[in-house]
Amino acid sequence: FGYELRVTRAGALEYLERYRLEPAQDPLDARWIASDCCYVGTTIASGAMVCDGQADALHGACARFDGLSAAVDRLGPRLLLARFAASSGPSFHEARALARDTLAGRGHAI
Repeated sequence: FGYELRVTRAGALEYLERYRLEPAQDPLDARWIASDCCYVGTTIASGAMVCDGQADALHGACARFDGLSAAVDRLGPRLLLARFAASSGPSFHEARALARDTLAGRGHAI
């Protein structure tokens, strides 16, 4: 199956990722695909300013969730990408809530 994530702002392409998985050739439980994770997702913040260090702080804060693999990157001054993969639902949902609250500026979530 194929996957595409495209973000456009004001008619301009801001972010694009594509990939294709062939389960017969690429086992989904392989380390670099899904491993033992049943929950996967991407969070994108686009448009609002992303402060220097915000991605690193969020990435570091995600380390406290058991069974979660996370990557958070500031791709530009107004673009942040966070990926989450977890073996359990609670860790996955808590990490997404942390990202949402942090990016929305609700208190100091980190």
